[in-house]
Amino acid sequence: MSELVETALGHWPGSWRDFSDPAALHEANLLHLQIDKAHHQLGWRPGWPFVTTVERIVGWDRAVYEGASALECCLADLSS
Repeated sequence: MSELVETALGHWPGSWRDFSDPAALHEANLLHLQIDKAHHQLGWRPGWPFVTTVERIVGWDRAVYEGASALECCLADLSS
């Protein structure tokens, strides 16, 4: 998660603090966010590498936050 946040902060400056509790139940063993199943069963592959994906998501969020049309932002991403 910290890699995602640090990468996002490279595209929309800000700060964050890690409030995680090392003694708390760790949910990572319950989460399965890999693309293996989609890749093996459907032949799907991501169109963008991680850094580009985060850059585009943050760019979309920031543009919409600043008043841009969410639909126009989506269409712009789909056309690139």
